[in-house]
Amino acid sequence: MRINPEARQKIEAAYAKLTSEGSSITVRSLQTEAQTRTNDVAAWLKEHRAQNTAGAPEVPDLSVHVRAIWESAWAKAADMVTEQLADEHSKILEDAGRDRTELVDAETAVANADRDLAHTRELLERETARVDELKADLREERQRVIEAESATKAAETDVARLSARGEALDAEIERLGKALDQALTSGSANRKEREE
Repeated sequence: MRINPEARQKIEAAYAKLTSEGSSITVRSLQTEAQTRTNDVAAWLKEHRAQNTAGAPEVPDLSVHVRAIWESAWAKAADMVTEQLADEHSKILEDAGRDRTELVDAETAVANADRDLAHTRELLERETARVDELKADLREERQRVIEAESATKAAETDVARLSARGEALDAEIERLGKALDQALTSGSANRKEREE
């Protein structure tokens, strides 16, 4: 691709500036600094790199060494991951065992609580029945007390009535006694008069 001489000059100036500043040389950074078309910057960079690599020694084939290093690193990483997974698996099993134990304990506690609750309900029902019986007995006792009070009041009324009647009889007896005494006294006097 043919680059405009003016654009080439701007790109070269921008490259020199960025290089002196130690900035990273990319198509975007160079295009921003040079204020030219992206295609021109990309073509110039391609030319520049081709020129810099011309006459350089042939790159050695390191694929075998890199492969060996990579395989060693991969094996080590695999061992580390396997060991980590084994540790995590053991931890998960331990947590699961602990959770299972806690679950069994919780189920046992719930069963015990249910049994205690059933026993408490049974006691409550028994006590409720006993309270109902006591309430019934109390009602009967109150009824007996009311009846006894009524009988007592009736007896008191009878006693008062009989007492009043007794007092009236006593008064009548006293009156009759006095009348009898008067009659006897009067008869005795009349007899004496006749005898005389």
